[in-house]
Amino acid sequence: MTDEELIKRFDTLTKRFDTLTEMVQALTTQVQALTTQVQALTTQVQANADRATEQIHDAETRILTAFHGWAAPMEQRMRGTLSFVATFEERVAGLEERMRQMEQRQQQQHH
Repeated sequence: MTDEELIKRFDTLTKRFDTLTEMVQALTTQVQALTTQVQALTTQVQANADRATEQIHDAETRILTAFHGWAAPMEQRMRGTLSFVATFEERVAGLEERMRQMEQRQQQQHH
């Protein structure tokens, strides 16, 4: 191979190398741009997750507050009802005892 052919071949290789270098630089720029976009998306996703967490917490608080508002009077009613039932059961037990005594007297009178 002559010197001229070697120089031509070297020039061709140099041009190819320069082209590859430009391509690598372009790819590097694109990767950096994508990295920036991914970071921005990550920030947005985290912000959305934080907002969702806050909204869930607020909803839970409202639900618990509403439930407590409902439960407090219901608890008082239940206590009143339980007291009434206990009194009623005592009265029924007293009546049952009287009935038993009356039945015993009646049986004693017939025997």
